[in-house]
Amino acid sequence: MSDLLSMKHFWNRTAKKFGGKEDYTPVLIPSSKGLLNWYVDFLQRTALNEILLQIVGKRVLDLGCGVGRWSARLAATGVHVIGLDLSREMVKEAKKRVAKKKLSNVDFVVASVHNLPFTSRTFDAILSVTVLQHLVDKLAFRLAVSDIIRVVEAEGEIVLLEYFNKKIDNYSHQFPTITHNYKEAFSIDKKLKLDEIRGVDLSLFLRPFNYIIKKHGRYRDQLEGKSLSIRYMVLSELFYFLASLACVLSLPFDLAFRDIFLRHSEHTIYVFRR
Repeated sequence: MSDLLSMKHFWNRTAKKFGGKEDYTPVLIPSSKGLLNWYVDFLQRTALNEILLQIVGKRVLDLGCGVGRWSARLAATGVHVIGLDLSREMVKEAKKRVAKKKLSNVDFVVASVHNLPFTSRTFDAILSVTVLQHLVDKLAFRLAVSDIIRVVEAEGEIVLLEYFNKKIDNYSHQFPTITHNYKEAFSIDKKLKLDEIRGVDLSLFLRPFNYIIKKHGRYRDQLEGKSLSIRYMVLSELFYFLASLACVLSLPFDLAFRDIFLRHSEHTIYVFRR
């Protein structure tokens, strides 16, 4: 699958360029400035915390672990974590970060999400944060779902935080993103039920900025070391200043209404249990 090779190359280069930065927490908007990364991370953490606390003391697979953001947080609660990522460079950076935190209950594996190198019924819980949404290829997605179901325990749970909009977007800073019908996809296991669904980010005032990033961002040029014009850099500083203000304005609405207006959330949490 050529898409996988392209993704691997992209994330390897991303890790090499931005992985060493201490403030490089989410990989969602790695080149951004201001509050954008904090905003994304904060909303995901507050939406997931209650769910993740319920799996303390169990064996967890962190799919698409990236630089180990969730692997480290889970391990800090006493969970034994296996972080898995397609990118060797991302895993290399994740290992450095957990070593700094002196976490011994985390291991990392370089592998694809649709060819998991584990025996059946290995994990009590599986976490996927903005990973399956990048599997635009239908076969790759079906294989991933099948393998996730295979490696989770009979009484285990699967927690997904994935894109919820209704179209494919060709992001300038990441790969094509698609909304899958997760309820339908995971229904191949008749005992697996969608037990919880929650909103994450309404991003009310931030949506115009997200659109600009998607359409006019120059992230790939930065990865390839291409020079950016002074005009672009000045406009970029102004853009991120205004986007930071939009984060501040959006946050109260996100926290108060993201579950009420679930269908308008940019991302959604799905919890499957048997």
